[in-house]
Amino acid sequence: MLQALPGQAAPAASGVRLVLFLPADKVANTTLTDNIRRITIDLQEWSRKQLGGKTFSIASSDVEVCKSSLPERYFQARPWDTISEELSKCVPWKYNDPDYTWVVYAAVLQQCGTQNNIGAGTTGITIMGQGDVDGLSGAATGVNECKHQWQFEFDRWTGGLGHELGHAMGLPHPPGCDQQLPSCDHKALMSSGMYDYPNTYLREDDKAALSKSPFYSVNGIRTEDRLFNWAEASYPTLFSNRGRVMLSAGGYYYREYPQSGNWLAIKDGRVYAYGTLTQGQALDLGTVESFLPQVTRDGF
Repeated sequence: MLQALPGQAAPAASGVRLVLFLPADKVANTTLTDNIRRITIDLQEWSRKQLGGKTFSIASSDVEVCKSSLPERYFQARPWDTISEELSKCVPWKYNDPDYTWVVYAAVLQQCGTQNNIGAGTTGITIMGQGDVDGLSGAATGVNECKHQWQFEFDRWTGGLGHELGHAMGLPHPPGCDQQLPSCDHKALMSSGMYDYPNTYLREDDKAALSKSPFYSVNGIRTEDRLFNWAEASYPTLFSNRGRVMLSAGGYYYREYPQSGNWLAIKDGRVYAYGTLTQGQALDLGTVESFLPQVTRDGF
């Protein structure tokens, strides 16, 4: 029996839905779910800049957690088929879903050489595997299913999400890449550029395709995230996006900035700061609406 864990907010009517799939012998951790949110919002802002204002919408800032009663070993030989089948008992995903694009992180280490692999994306859904789960849980090094060691900077996981989400949105690899031709645009996000994120790019043909997607619009980013992104760009020493944590609790939608010891929060249309900046006191900075003209003028 697969079940969605309680306390998860209902998603919006459309957009990208984030799911963490856990076999019976795996557990979630807050670092993992916080970082799934974090890289999705980072990628959303990067995409907005690439497309000149358009970006994908996120159905919910919460990560939906689906807990299976089956152990990890059940999913390792044929991970794509078994995970996607089990997942359907928890969330209403489907290929070519007109309402949602599904991003699934599965805590499953697949068998080496399986042809039914995860760590891939196709029309409407991408399923990431144990490597991404480990990296987003804070690991800087690890071992893949074939016993090869990996070592990546954190941004590699954001680039990987961008690459596989691109496939889920219908983007192919650049021309010539699958054939390993010299003409392959290796630096593009949909090729090896994913490993150099954010120092990569969407090709013009990819931009044209995404601009027509129903999941992309100029209103893709929620207002609170526009304001937070603007604050990070305008005051990087106070609100550095390196290591930030994005949460929602008690009616507050907020970001924590461990490097500076500061917080930004929004509740009931008002913006609050807290931390070393305010000497440990909650400071009401005013309404969200009062910030929006400047946020818009600065391109956020």
